[in-house]
Amino acid sequence: TTRETPKIIIQKFTATPSTIKSGASSTLTWQVLNADEVEITTLGKVNPQSGASQVSPLDTTTYKLTARNKAGEVSDTATVTVEKPSVRILGFRAAPASIQLGEASNLVWETENADTVSIATIGNVQPTGTTSVSPKETTTYTLTATNKFGSVSATATVTVTKPSAPRILRFTGNPVEIGQGETSTLSWQVEGATEVNISNLGPQTLQGTSPVTPNETTTYVLTAKNPGGDATASVTITVIPRVVITGFTANPTVTAKPGDPSRLTWTTTGATSVTITQVGSVATNGSADVNPQADTTYILTASNSKFSATQSVTVKVTPKPVDPPPTTKPPVIVINVPDYIETLDRELYFDASRSTDPQGLALTYQWRQIGVVNNDF
Repeated sequence: TTRETPKIIIQKFTATPSTIKSGASSTLTWQVLNADEVEITTLGKVNPQSGASQVSPLDTTTYKLTARNKAGEVSDTATVTVEKPSVRILGFRAAPASIQLGEASNLVWETENADTVSIATIGNVQPTGTTSVSPKETTTYTLTATNKFGSVSATATVTVTKPSAPRILRFTGNPVEIGQGETSTLSWQVEGATEVNISNLGPQTLQGTSPVTPNETTTYVLTAKNPGGDATASVTITVIPRVVITGFTANPTVTAKPGDPSRLTWTTTGATSVTITQVGSVATNGSADVNPQADTTYILTASNSKFSATQSVTVKVTPKPVDPPPTTKPPVIVINVPDYIETLDRELYFDASRSTDPQGLALTYQWRQIGVVNNDF
């Protein structure tokens, strides 16, 4: 007789626990009678009588056990349900949601089932936490929470109100034109600034005055700042330099005769006008020829709107030599009697009309009697 193959009986095929969280394990347990082989999906062939095996499916999975012998096969199933936790953002907000420029707001968030959490422009953060931000303009922050099953995002906006830029109500200099070494006073008044600075002077208060003594013409710039912007104003203090005559000479200083030339040469600094006595207005630097007839002192005056300076130079003139008076010859006397005469005559006739003068001048005659007895003459 032929012995009949016994019928397969699957006494047990279970998953314990039947529901797991992602990453956890379940144990498949089986017990089979009369099977020649037993096969379980994903596990392959297993002990045909009984056994247990751990499984960690990523998703809900139904395992099928198939038992076989010569008479046929019998199947049974066991399902392992995998719970996949959804990532959640429980809250994301900005406190306060509206700030003035320069102030701070706190971003506050809370998530669930998140593996990583990040905020755009900030980076990775804790799953739950706070962080301070000070945006310069209205900004929307995006929070992203992620786990292996997906990601979710939420936004929070910080509204930034910008204040008005500061106003410079006044920035003046008094006086705006000074002589070198003199002082001008800067005065200013600013509204709505958190910072005030004047070039060459440094930080200042919103309102004030400051004496300045620049060595040269200087432009002072006032800059007022606040989170809303900047404002600038400037004032120029013009410095008139001192007048200096750096040179004033004559060459030669002694001329050979009246009318001979001498060259005056001069240099100045800081002058806008230069005059020389007996010459007139001249350039601030230059030279001029003079022809003095006698010793002459020339005075140079250099000036500007604030200062003046003078300097002199003397040119001596060698006088023209005086010609000696011409040699004159005495008149030639011609008389009709000898130079000495003795006579008893009571009358004598004297004639000098033939006398002459070498210069051609008119002659006059005078007679004088010596040893006269009778005065009749």
